[in-house]
Amino acid sequence: MNSAEVIPVHTPIEREAQEKVLGLLAKYQKSFEAVLPKVLTPKRWMWLVVNSIRRTPALCETTPVSFINSVLLASNLGLEIRDRSAYLVPFGHECQLLIDYRGKIDLAARAGVTVFPPQLVYEADEFEYGWRGESLEFHHKPLIVQTKDGRLAPVSDRGQIVAGWTAAKTAQSQTIVVVMGLSDLERIRKRSRKGFPEKTLWELCGADISKVPYRERGPWLTDPQRMCEKTLVHQIFNRIPQSEQMSLSQDVDAATEDERGKSPLAHGMEQVIFDIDPADDRPMVTSGGETTEEKKESQRAVARRRLSNPETGKTAPRIVAELPDPLSVSDKRVECGGDLYETNEDRTAWRKLAKVTDEDVPF
Repeated sequence: MNSAEVIPVHTPIEREAQEKVLGLLAKYQKSFEAVLPKVLTPKRWMWLVVNSIRRTPALCETTPVSFINSVLLASNLGLEIRDRSAYLVPFGHECQLLIDYRGKIDLAARAGVTVFPPQLVYEADEFEYGWRGESLEFHHKPLIVQTKDGRLAPVSDRGQIVAGWTAAKTAQSQTIVVVMGLSDLERIRKRSRKGFPEKTLWELCGADISKVPYRERGPWLTDPQRMCEKTLVHQIFNRIPQSEQMSLSQDVDAATEDERGKSPLAHGMEQVIFDIDPADDRPMVTSGGETTEEKKESQRAVARRRLSNPETGKTAPRIVAELPDPLSVSDKRVECGGDLYETNEDRTAWRKLAKVTDEDVPF
C-alpha cells in the first residue's frame, strides 16, 4: 500500500477510519490479493471510506472487514457505490450493502429481462387489477395533475400509499406483473432490520428524522417510498429467470429484510475471514456521534486522544467546566467549552486560541 495515494481528509474520525481500513488491507495483503479487483486501489478505498462516512456518519462504527466485504459485493455485482445504484448502510457494527431498485433493474437488463420502474398507488389514484377469465385487467392512473378553473394544476396531496406494482418482460416476451397491497408492504417492512415495526408506513413517510440519532436511522425511516419500490422489485425478481448476479442481489437483499440476516460473503472472502485475527476487526472508530452536535463532540474527543503523543511528549489539554485562576494550576493549556485556552507569559490571564479541530492534531 502506498500511503502517498491516500486522499486528504477533514476530520479525525475520517482519518482514523481511513487508517483502520488501509492498515487491515496492508497487514493481510497476501490474503486480499486474490479477491481485490485492480480498480480498487488504495486511493479508491480511501475515497470510499471518507465519502461513505460523510454521507452516513454511523458507518465509522462498523468493522473494517464488513465494510470491505460490502464494497467487494458491489464489485461482484458490477455496481458502483453511488446514488441510484448501491449504498453502504450500518446495522450495529456491521456494514451492509443496500442495492437501489434501479441497480437491480440494471442487473436484470444485463440478463435480457426488462423490469419496469415500480409504481406506488395512492388513495387519490385510479387503480384496477384483476382477472377476467384468462385476461388480466390492469389499470393505474396516478393523480399527478387535475383541472382547476379550466387549467391543469399539480396535485399536492395524493393521500396515503395503499398499494404498489411493477412488471417485467422476459427474453421470451412473457409479461409478469406483481401487485402488493399496503398490508403486504407493511408485513415485509416490519420484519426488516430497522423496519420500525411500532410505526405505520404513513408515519414514517412524514417523520422528521433531523433529531433521530444516526445509529438509530435506517432506510425505512430515511427513504420509506424508495424502500417500498425496492420491495416490489425484489418480489418480481423471485418470479423471473435469474442470472448469477441477480441471484446474489437477492441474497444481499435478504440480509437486510431479516432482523437476523447476515450479509453474504463476497467471492473469495471465505479464506480472508479465516486468516484475519478477530482483534483486527474491531469498529473503525469507537464513537461516531449521533446528532450533529454529538458528532462534533466525538470528533473533538478523537482529536484530544490523538493529541496525546508519547513520541513528542505532547499531552491532550485538560477539560474544565470553568477557567481557573492561572496561578492556581500547573496547566499551560486547558479546554473549556470546546475552545483551547493558553496562559500568557506571566500567568495572569488566559488567551483563547481556537476550537479543538483536526488542525490541532499532530499527524
